[in-house]
Amino acid sequence: MNKNMRYAIYGVILVVCLISVILAIYDAVFVESDDQTGYVIPSIGNQSTQTPSEEEEEETMEVRVANFKTLFTNQLYKGNYDTSAIEKLDASQDIVYSAAVVQDEQEMYEVDLNIPLININNEVVQEFNIATQEIFADRANQIMQSATVKTIFDIDYVAYVNGDILSVVIMSNLKEGDQAQRVIVQTYNYNLRTRQKVTAEEILTSLQYDIATVNDEIKRQITQASQDAAILQQSGYEVYGRNPEDSRYQVANADTYFLGENGAFYLIYAYGNQAVTSEMDIIRFD
Repeated sequence: MNKNMRYAIYGVILVVCLISVILAIYDAVFVESDDQTGYVIPSIGNQSTQTPSEEEEEETMEVRVANFKTLFTNQLYKGNYDTSAIEKLDASQDIVYSAAVVQDEQEMYEVDLNIPLININNEVVQEFNIATQEIFADRANQIMQSATVKTIFDIDYVAYVNGDILSVVIMSNLKEGDQAQRVIVQTYNYNLRTRQKVTAEEILTSLQYDIATVNDEIKRQITQASQDAAILQQSGYEVYGRNPEDSRYQVANADTYFLGENGAFYLIYAYGNQAVTSEMDIIRFD
């Protein structure tokens, strides 16, 4: 064997060794990390100090809310996620489906209802479905059975799977007589692998966002929304008052949030959840 041939063989061995070391490091760091956290969420391009894109910063709150309302297609978007191993309540249906679809118009009411069921046999999911029943279905039944003023009520939803995270978002619009319109938004976030509820802080951390930076961005956008509302109020419009210092705007206290299209993260402040108003603020991180 000549000298050039020996050098070539040594080179190949060296390259194989380097590749083996790199793969071992990858398995030790990344695979072990996934096992510990229980999340598999797309995080390409996210950095610890990431803030919304320039395009989102230029988007007004009004436009963002309008775009949010177009998401409700009464469908589940799960891509290629394999749900065959998930224990379902109804094996013939997908993991989220329309359990009740009602369109009815009578003298005292008009309803257009698309009420979802999360079709997973799990105690956490059972709590989600009970909340849907109490917040939306029971209200619909009450309207159809005993409305005393002309009432318009509609319910729509959308659901997404990103990584292992299932997010379900339900929105209702209620107009009773001369009262202002009321918009209620409810969200559920569930890890299909660990079978646990997922908090906003857990999702953002998995996406490599710095929570303090996110809190600052929320406060900045809510402050702007508060200033815009004050201008409208001076012009004679009725607006919902916002206090940017309110603890509700801290990520740790978020209760309405979801992972949407292309892994975009939404924080929803639907003030109709507690008051008779249709106003809401949407904070989105792409």
